[in-house]
Amino acid sequence: MIVPSQPAELRFSNINSTSFQVKWAGGSGAVAYSYSLNDRYTIPSIDLGSINNYAVFTNLEPGSRYSIIVTAANIYGSTSSNIVSILLPPGEPVNLTYYIASSNTIRIAWSGGLGATSYIYRINDMQVQAVLDMGLQKNYAILQIANLSTLYKIVVIAINIEYNIKSAELSVSLFPRQFTASKKTIICVYTNQYPFSFGEFVRGLLYLLNYANNNRMGVRLNIENSILYNYLIVDNYKIPPGYQTKIYYNEKDDMLLADDLQIFKESENPICLVTTNHAIRRNEIDSLSIIEFNKLIQFIPAVYDMLNDRLKRDLLNSVSPPSYSDDYNVLNMYLADLSLNRNQILSLAQQVRESIDVTKTYIIISNSPYIRSTLIEFMGSYHTLEDKTIDTLDSLESSIVDFIISSRSKKIYTFSEYNTKSKKVSYNLSESTSLSSLTVTQLYYITTTFAGIYPEAEFTDGNTETAAFAYPCGITKDLSGNVYIADTMNNNIRQIQPTGQVVTLPGNFSGPTGITVDISGNLYVVDAINALIRKISLDGKVITLAGSTAGFKDDIGSKAQFNFLYATNP
Repeated sequence: MIVPSQPAELRFSNINSTSFQVKWAGGSGAVAYSYSLNDRYTIPSIDLGSINNYAVFTNLEPGSRYSIIVTAANIYGSTSSNIVSILLPPGEPVNLTYYIASSNTIRIAWSGGLGATSYIYRINDMQVQAVLDMGLQKNYAILQIANLSTLYKIVVIAINIEYNIKSAELSVSLFPRQFTASKKTIICVYTNQYPFSFGEFVRGLLYLLNYANNNRMGVRLNIENSILYNYLIVDNYKIPPGYQTKIYYNEKDDMLLADDLQIFKESENPICLVTTNHAIRRNEIDSLSIIEFNKLIQFIPAVYDMLNDRLKRDLLNSVSPPSYSDDYNVLNMYLADLSLNRNQILSLAQQVRESIDVTKTYIIISNSPYIRSTLIEFMGSYHTLEDKTIDTLDSLESSIVDFIISSRSKKIYTFSEYNTKSKKVSYNLSESTSLSSLTVTQLYYITTTFAGIYPEAEFTDGNTETAAFAYPCGITKDLSGNVYIADTMNNNIRQIQPTGQVVTLPGNFSGPTGITVDISGNLYVVDAINALIRKISLDGKVITLAGSTAGFKDDIGSKAQFNFLYATNP
């Protein structure tokens, strides 16, 4: 047998984070080449194997290891192969930003760097050790500097065991920002000692900004001992010695906070330190407070990466892959009752759909990932449902992303369920810093037991209070008021008469799942396990309209075949 010579001396060139070129010698007698990356057949972006003995592969994962098999084939179908491996460089750190953390430290943040195993930091061409290195976890680090009145060139280098990639250099002139209390100032302090959510942090800060603006005061922040420090860019106010932070963290403290702020206003003290999650209503927030809020707080680049990922996954009716700069509206579904079943959620979803223009672009925010994914499934989307059911963010990250989404939206539709027990309407405050127009709509759901004994799964005829069913799936109603049930596990069709009596209709079914009725009163049944479509006429006769044995075949009547029939009624 004539075999082409083996591709030899496999080597790489033009290597970067997402592509490489592989070259080889040999392959004599070959008329074509095929390629496998990590045991998967792959078509290269450029294939010049049979001409110049090289191929180019792109769209690869930064920092990943690839094994490539090059196979030579001749006109007789004979082949010979060779294999070589490569570890790609990590992705390049980009969007490098900074802010002054203290008089001798600077905090830098960036995005990118995918596949890095560590980072190297340089200041003015000298490698330095980070005071706090969160590069791999959160894409930020705190570096020590000599003094503020200096020009610095800062470089971040992403490395793995074989490569390093330098980021774009950041040259900054750092000048000291001295804070003088020319007017009374409230210092909003947050630490991990008090487990406030991000939403509570936002509303507490807005309350203090409101008070300060109304009383000609200033507001500064200190979050350096809080987990929020990992996500926010804040000019932390350095607390002078001798000051204690007062904590106000529940409703009974709200009046005390108001009294203490009044005392501070009338005192000679230049500053006071406050931690609070004081509730504030959206219509009570001054526009100036929102402007001041946006001046006090920025987000690290990694937060915007998470934001874009969320929009790409969850934006509804988008005609193209979205970004956070898109024009979209928010459907805010924050429910007090998280134990709703799927049918109850779909009932709420139908009410939502009837309340909005479904041709516009929306994103759903909810305090329940299950509720959100069910609504997305019902409402329809540019992307597939499988793209949307994975939420890798923790609760804090998700809250921050929801906050930015709401703040940048064109309009917010808040839907809250009416709770018949508590008589209260509940909705969240994540949209409270948005200047978007807001529409609040109550959704109603009332669940009653029409027939059957919960949670028993049995077979019993009788009245609606004593009758029992076993996993009924389909339901329909005729013009006379009779209700028909596809009682799946009992293999029967049941009728609930207007008098409340439950009876079993004649017929031999196996796992019926769907049922409907025409204007004349004839019933049509999806007989799932038997793979048949059946009709129950007014005289009680059961005939087969279509289907025979399980399979797949388009034809007339009994010549057609179905497989795994399943139907539910809307």
